[in-house]
Amino acid sequence: MSTSEQELRDWAERIRESIRSGSIEHAKRATLIEYSAWLCKRESTLPFGTAAEYEQICELVRLHLLRSMMESFEERSRKMELWVMALAVAALISSVVQIFSPVLFRERPTASAPPAPATQSAAPRPDVLPSAHPLDTAPPAIQPKDVGKKP
Repeated sequence: MSTSEQELRDWAERIRESIRSGSIEHAKRATLIEYSAWLCKRESTLPFGTAAEYEQICELVRLHLLRSMMESFEERSRKMELWVMALAVAALISSVVQIFSPVLFRERPTASAPPAPATQSAAPRPDVLPSAHPLDTAPPAIQPKDVGKKP
């Protein structure tokens, strides 16, 4: 028996013991990759006895390797989800500030400030006519009550 054969037997026993004890279910990704690398060698079928046992062990190691990869993807997606939630909250806060900024940040006049001039943008009220309205100063011949009457 050469050293490489003994080494293969040791690896096969280590993999079998990991399966029997159930520690393969919680094995690190690096350990599972190492098992896969040893199982990929052409000579690794010899210490397992039958081909069916070898294939089952290879499939088991492959499935647990996939499981560990999926767990790492889930962990990464959880972190990404937290970042997305934080950015969504920041966007919401920014939107609320933009909506209410005219109310929250308007300048309030101080006691020493002169009063603001009246603007002309106010809509005229039809029930109150200004004193300089053309009908108030019109000659009596064209007063509104006389409109439409014949002289």
